[in-house]
Amino acid sequence: MNRNLLFGEIIVNNRKIAIGNTHLESLKNNDNYRREQLNIIKELLSNYDESIFMGDFNIAKLQEEQSIPENYIDIWKHLHSNEEGHTMQASKKFSTARFDRILLHESTYLNPSHIEIIGKDPIPYYQNHQKKNLYEIITPSDHYGLYAEITFNSK
Repeated sequence: MNRNLLFGEIIVNNRKIAIGNTHLESLKNNDNYRREQLNIIKELLSNYDESIFMGDFNIAKLQEEQSIPENYIDIWKHLHSNEEGHTMQASKKFSTARFDRILLHESTYLNPSHIEIIGKDPIPYYQNHQKKNLYEIITPSDHYGLYAEITFNSK
């Protein structure tokens, strides 16, 4: 489906930090393709002192979670180890899932301090109107968003 990684670079205290967003391939039969996409991203981001990448990983199975690049912290699991953190609600087509993630390369310089799920509330239009059809999405997206705070430690 022609998925990409969009990223930028910032420099903080002379450290190059890459921040990226991706949407990995979907569908159940693309497990190996998603692993390859993650390997390409890991290789690209290895050129930076620090890196953060996030997005719709379309990873739902435990064995796929194990394909998250070594030395990366899943911020949700790091800060909320006892909570599922579903970012997609159940529907007639799908069960609940945690497709969306924010990953931080292990670092002594960057420290994840907060993460929360956002976008669960209906957009204002639907507070006063009914859905017109079964598949109409009433939240900002069919996935919930993630908001994270990462602190910079001085070295």
